[in-house]
Amino acid sequence: MGSCVSTEPGEESLKTQKSAGMLKKGKSGKNDVVGNIGNIGGLSAVGGDDGDFEGGSTNANDFVKKASIKMDEKNANKMKKPAPNLCPTCEKDITHAESVKRALGSTWHPECFVCPKCKKDMRREDPVEKDGYPFHEKCFIEEFGTKCGICNEVVVGEQMEALGKTYHPKCFVCDVCTQPLKGQIHHENGKLYCNADYVETFKPRCGGCEKALAGFFIVALDQKFHKDCFTCAKCKTVLQEYEEHEGKPYCEMCDPNRKAFVCSICEIDLTGKSYLENLWKEPYCQEHDGLYPLCTVCNTMVCQLPRKGEPPRCKHCTENTNVDSDKTKEILEKVLNDLKQCGLTIPKTFPVRLVDQAKINTYASKVHKGMPSCTRFDGPDPMEILVRKGMVVEEVESAIAHEVGHIYLNLNGYPKLKPIVEEGVSEMFRVKYLEQQVDPEPGFGFGPQIRPDALERIKRVAENQSMIFGGGYRGLLEGMKSARMSLPQALEHIYKHTWFPS
Repeated sequence: MGSCVSTEPGEESLKTQKSAGMLKKGKSGKNDVVGNIGNIGGLSAVGGDDGDFEGGSTNANDFVKKASIKMDEKNANKMKKPAPNLCPTCEKDITHAESVKRALGSTWHPECFVCPKCKKDMRREDPVEKDGYPFHEKCFIEEFGTKCGICNEVVVGEQMEALGKTYHPKCFVCDVCTQPLKGQIHHENGKLYCNADYVETFKPRCGGCEKALAGFFIVALDQKFHKDCFTCAKCKTVLQEYEEHEGKPYCEMCDPNRKAFVCSICEIDLTGKSYLENLWKEPYCQEHDGLYPLCTVCNTMVCQLPRKGEPPRCKHCTENTNVDSDKTKEILEKVLNDLKQCGLTIPKTFPVRLVDQAKINTYASKVHKGMPSCTRFDGPDPMEILVRKGMVVEEVESAIAHEVGHIYLNLNGYPKLKPIVEEGVSEMFRVKYLEQQVDPEPGFGFGPQIRPDALERIKRVAENQSMIFGGGYRGLLEGMKSARMSLPQALEHIYKHTWFPS
């Protein structure tokens, strides 16, 4: 499965692309062209500092013009300092010389007062001093002057400074169009670029039309595309979701791996037709809606006729009733971990045992008889959770979450509560667990969403007409809303007052 990222200009450089957002899964399992809204704007390369320049960008208005002699800082300590009592040029003792020349803070043999670079006599010249040595101005500039950032020749006279470098005016032009640089400028690989030519030269290119990308673009299959260039490899339809085959994107209809998309009841091809789905994504024709019974476990449309003498069950619930003791341990751990995310923790755990309904009725309280689960107590202490055999995994999870509510109240020393309060708390534990069950295939743009079957179970709790179970849950929920309390806060209130907050 692949994902796509859309981006736009304005916030980051070409070399530091970012994205943030969400992947969408389509209704029938397709990959979506979407997603993360980031950008590649700025149209600038990433440069080093002035001392180790790699590349960069600035505004042409930031450059300055100068006409002075500027010394290259890298050559600032190149000359050797003259030693006292020695001629700086020949380095011989000058103490007893017949004649000397005193200049630039040192004493010289007259014939040794020469330019260190061209070796010409400097006694009748106006020297430029560098570290106590006399230079002709031309020699000084050649030896120590600042080099142009493009041609590497010494810059004399008018010069342009930008991006931490100095340039001849004739070199301060775009390397591509040779026009004087204005506005946003860029330096890359030893060359200067105007903004338009830099974008054309360095900006990422579309994997479809191969033109430079600008504005929003899509990232998919390790390539970047204009949104209108990301099309099906066969029919050329612009893709909003896609299937990948041999590195190419296809629409659902052209996908070489596509399986027949048929009604789960009559097996008529649903391609291009409107259809409905039950909780478990089983598609069926609209005309079948209401003609088949609802599943007695999950209350969704049953897409097959029930077996004779058995209650109607959907395909999912028929195939997922093989819960064993090992599975119950895994389920209990999952329930406890998910409830912990809501701030609901019990100090120790208890085994879960699968039994028939008669066994549950033996240990269940009066209000719990006939329910698919109960907690078996030894005196005041809980011993184990009993769950009816033959239930699907999701129903077992829901039942265990309810029983954990009872155990929580017991282990935390709550006073004896009226059945409506205790069952209301336990039903709230069930709902909080169900709210953690996220659909692995969320709808686009809405973030993680609760699984449809979990939503159905929450609905059953909220609409339960039992005064004890449904009434208790609604009483607690309304009290939390009225008092603006979280569940942990409401539980503290119940501990103190043995009744719902209000």
